[in-house]
Amino acid sequence: MWIYYPHQQQKLMKVVDEIPNILFLTGDFHCSFYLQNMYNGKFASNEIVVPSISSANYDEDLGLDSANIYTQWYKNANTNLKYVNLIDHGYLVLDIDEKRVKPTFKFVDNVIKPEFEEMKVELTKIPLNESYTYPSKR
Repeated sequence: MWIYYPHQQQKLMKVVDEIPNILFLTGDFHCSFYLQNMYNGKFASNEIVVPSISSANYDEDLGLDSANIYTQWYKNANTNLKYVNLIDHGYLVLDIDEKRVKPTFKFVDNVIKPEFEEMKVELTKIPLNESYTYPSKR
């Protein structure tokens, strides 16, 4: 999520532009995102932000209506944002080989009880070093 750091993004993307197959995997934002970063008008890297396991998400801190407003705001403010989920807890399973990455967000319906229902959001195989669009699940 670079909207507040455009100078830093451009500086980093200048270096990344010279390296093929870059994937940024980050966390501590307490939400799920998938972005395709662009540089000089072309695809530069994939970026995945993993969800929180138990820390409060937007809906728990601000309410569901606010979470929905922020979801739309992120989509509008980030043209490279391909997936956003501000409300579900879970983790990410990442299947990687030399040609592609297959991320699967796994969300749970509660973090208190040992029994839980799991919801999968599987992002179709993302070819490394090229842009890819997939249908949104939310």
